[in-house]
Amino acid sequence: LLQWPNQITVISDGTSQPDNPSQPDTPKYPAESVPSGTTKSVQFVTADGSVVGTGKLTRNGNNVELSGIPGGYKLSDEDSSGHSAQLLQWPNTISVVSDGTTQPSNPSQGDNTNPTYPAESIADGTNKTIQFVTSDGTVVGTGTLSKENGMVRLEGIPGEYKLADIDSSGHSAQLLQWPDQIVVSN
Repeated sequence: LLQWPNQITVISDGTSQPDNPSQPDTPKYPAESVPSGTTKSVQFVTADGSVVGTGKLTRNGNNVELSGIPGGYKLSDEDSSGHSAQLLQWPNTISVVSDGTTQPSNPSQGDNTNPTYPAESIADGTNKTIQFVTSDGTVVGTGTLSKENGMVRLEGIPGEYKLADIDSSGHSAQLLQWPDQIVVSN
């Protein structure tokens, strides 16, 4: 017979126990001390530190809401449910990455949902030498950034490295910034 006990005996697993087991520790986040209804401006930045837009962070009851994410981007730590822990830090800058949608170098005119990129103003046929750097600023190689037929191309990524912000579709927002340095990881 199966038993439905009124009491279960437990033993310690060797980890520290909370002072009051009926009140487990809950994490404390800076956003918890911000009054509901508070709003502030934030900047959206990519892995290389480029600012790609501005938005608003709002504390609404127990929620932190974000508006103004630039087209073609998503929060760098967004999970499959759309949650982001960085918002709980009540930051001044929000880290974003490509959302996998097309980020044209020439978005349609009059469409304010797409950010404008420095690469848009670069003429076709233009080339420049760039440095590949790791997140700590160490230079690991040089390459060529070029624009042909409205597309930004990159050549010379060192063998064991990839673009730090590359998404599953092979897009990197860094290239649209027409940078002198491109952040890579291995």
